[in-house]
Formats: sequence, C-alpha cells, structure tokens
Amino acid sequence: MNGPRILPFIRFADKITTLRNTGAVRAYDCRLLYCLKGKGTLTLQDGAHPLLPGTLCLYPSGTKYLPESDKDDPLEMIVLNFDYYDDHACFSEPFAPVTERDFAAEKVIDSWKSTGEECFMIPQILSLRETESDLVRLVQEWRVAKLHYRDIASSLLAAVLYKVLQHSAVSAESGERADNLLQYIHNHFAERLDYDTLAEVFHYHPYYLNTLIKARTGQSLHRYIMGCRIREACRLLASTDDPVGCVARAVGFENKDHFSTCFKKAIGTSPLQYRKGHNL
Repeated sequence: MNGPRILPFIRFADKITTLRNTGAVRAYDCRLLYCLKGKGTLTLQDGAHPLLPGTLCLYPSGTKYLPESDKDDPLEMIVLNFDYYDDHACFSEPFAPVTERDFAAEKVIDSWKSTGEECFMIPQILSLRETESDLVRLVQEWRVAKLHYRDIASSLLAAVLYKVLQHSAVSAESGERADNLLQYIHNHFAERLDYDTLAEVFHYHPYYLNTLIKARTGQSLHRYIMGCRIREACRLLASTDDPVGCVARAVGFENKDHFSTCFKKAIGTSPLQYRKGHNL
C-alpha cells in the first residue's frame, strides 16, 4: 500500500433484491456491490457494465451510478456503504443516495483519498468470486449484531479490499509484461522468433506468454508475430524493388514459398500481385 493500513468503517451491509432507484444517483460515502445471483447492469459515467454472479463493483463517494436488474433474471446483491477509515464514525447512520439535483458535493466523505491507492480513486468492475465467502459472512455478522460485530465486519471488508489491491497489482504487472513482450516482438520479428525463443528470453512458459498477448491484442502469439511480418513485407514490396526472396528473408521467413503462401492467406494476393497493385 502507498497509504496507511485500511480500517473500514461500515454504515450499511445487507443482501438486497429490490432496486429502488429509477434514475442515476450519487452517494456521500463509498459503495461496494457484489452480485450473488441474476443479471443486470451498473451504469457509471463511462457507460453500462454487465452484472453477473461473481462481479464486484467498487466505487468512490460522489460517483454517479445506477444499478438495474434484468426483468427475467433479477439480481441478488450484497451492498455495502462504507468509508476506508473511521474519521467520520460520528455519522454512523447510512447515507441514502441522492439524485443529481439534490447532490451537495461538499458533503462527500472522500476517505478513499487517504489510502493513496489509485484503484480506489476510480470505479472498479471486477470478477472476484474469491471474495464472496468474506462478503456473505460480513452480512451475517452485521445482521446478527453480536458483540464486536462491527470490528469483525470491518476486518472482513478490509480483507476484500486488499484482494482488490492484489488484483489491481497483478493486472498492472501483467500489462507491463505484455507491453515488454510486444515491444520485443516489434524489434525482433525479422529474426528467429517462436514460442521457445520468447520463453527463454522472458523466462515464462509459452502458454503464459500466449495468454498475455491474447489478452492485450485479441490474437494468439503466433498470429501477432505473423501480422508484424506481413505488414513489414507489404511496406517493402510497395517501397522497394527487392526480389520477393529478399523480402521474405528480411521479415523473418527462411523459405520464399512459405512466405508466399502466408502472404496470400493474409492479404488475398501473391507478393508479386501486391507489388503490381502498388505501382512497382
């Protein structure tokens, strides 16, 4: 963490099946929604996000939001109203969300700022089913309200929030790895470049590298490398008069015939036909 240890102060915790808001609202404290059953959407300022079992939504105070349930498969959700710290524990009763017209920005409790964590400062829509058991137990503790229930509920919410931080860190780290891998491919696609070579360079299993690339580009590792080679081949065919065999070797193909087959499959014409169509 960048800021102090999280010590959540909870104002409301329950399972709900009825969504009363008919239009977008804002809240003065932070909100966490977790979808247990059913389907729906959560509309935020950047658009509508699907709600499915296992979806955790976390957004800071002051965020404009509207959860909506599917008519044929209604939502069952866990809903929490909370601050990240207990600086405003004197306001122990839940804050009802208010319409845009009635919202007063000066009343917002911006406890998320004190965490120092960027992922708490913007809405998060995550698939985090691993948090479900802690959230279900939190609601049970809150409903029964035995001795120290607030402290127990707070510790359970803290565990969930730390899992959100872990997920954010892993996502950021994976994104950096994907960027490094893409940059390496762009710099070396004309060389011998296959799964085993990249696994040796990056010290990760080829399957993991393929997963990184597919998550970032929507393409397999092999297809992405092939795309880089074919794009460069198109540039060389259109801008030089180098023989096709030379172009093939320049973009990483050892065999002219294999290059021609792959080129035609990707572009729809042979290398020579492509060159003729580009006035060379």
